[in-house]
Amino acid sequence: MPKPIRRIFIAMILLLIPALPAARSQDKPDTPASPERKIVAFDSYEIALEVENSQRMYAHRVRIDFYQGKKKVGELKTRLEMLGQGVATLENGMIKLAFPWDHYAPIVDLLRHEKPLALYVDHLPAKPGEPLVITRGGLTTTKTK
Repeated sequence: MPKPIRRIFIAMILLLIPALPAARSQDKPDTPASPERKIVAFDSYEIALEVENSQRMYAHRVRIDFYQGKKKVGELKTRLEMLGQGVATLENGMIKLAFPWDHYAPIVDLLRHEKPLALYVDHLPAKPGEPLVITRGGLTTTKTK
């Protein structure tokens, strides 16, 4: 390659380097924030099979309420008519999870065989007054002391 063309080629590469992801500063606003995890421990749970008074043909669900002492700290619902992977929300410090009906058996298996457990949600950091953006949630094992 002739020297003038090589110099132009090198100059073009040097101009492109700042656009590469590894060369970008982590302080830039376009860098996505890492999710934060909120974990809520529970020491007991209650399972209920429910039928809603509804005009829908299938309105059956299982509801699992989670307690820390006497305080309800979360709930999990499985619904027969629910599609997809599930939903996680955080309302007034209480974690609420919803899963399709076919997730019921693995959830109960976790509750019966894994200890200790906790509910969790991962959320993006929010400024004061802004709602939290929940990225995922579920049941997790916790470390024993």
